[in-house]
Amino acid sequence: GRPIRKVRQSVHRLRRAGYEARVLRPSEIGEELGFELEEIARAWRGSEPERGFVMALDTLFRLGDGDALFVVGFDPAGRAAGFLHFAIAPRASALSLSSMPRLACTPNGFNEWLVCETIAWARATGFGQVSLNFAPFAALLAPEAAVSGLQRVQKRALLGLKGHFQLDNLLLFNRKFFPRWERRF
Repeated sequence: GRPIRKVRQSVHRLRRAGYEARVLRPSEIGEELGFELEEIARAWRGSEPERGFVMALDTLFRLGDGDALFVVGFDPAGRAAGFLHFAIAPRASALSLSSMPRLACTPNGFNEWLVCETIAWARATGFGQVSLNFAPFAALLAPEAAVSGLQRVQKRALLGLKGHFQLDNLLLFNRKFFPRWERRF
C-alpha cells in the first residue's frame, strides 16, 4: 500500500536499472569477490571510525556457511556495489544484520532494495525473521512517542549526539519496513 510506496519504488527502480542481488554463503565467495567486498567495506567507512551501535561481526569472513550469509548487490556491469552481511541464528530461524556497506555511487534506495531482496529470499527458504539492527531508545525517539517532561529532555540530549551516534537514523530506516519491535536487554 501507500505507506511503503517509497520502498517499493526503490525496489522497482533498481531492478529496472539492471541491478541484481545474489544471496551467497561465505564458501561461495571467491577470492576476487571477497576482495571487492572488503574494499567496499573499507571505502564505506573511509577514515572515520565505526559510529553508533555497530552490530558488525569481527571480520567479514570469520564465520562459515552455517553462521553467515551475504546478500550482494551487483550493478548493471556485474560489479559488486554493496552488500548486507548477516549472522545466522538457526535456533531462532533468523538472520541478524551485521553490516550494510555500499559504494557512495549507488543509487538512492540501494539498501532498501537489498533488504527487500533478503526478506523475499528468507521467506522462500524458511527463515522466520530478519533482524535489521538494534535501534536503541526507539520508544523515546519515535516521532509519535508520548513522552514526559524528563523524557523530552532525554530525547533532546540523545539527538544532540547525532554526529557521534546514528540513533534516529537507525530508527527511521527500520520504520520503512513496518517492523515488529522487540525489546532487547
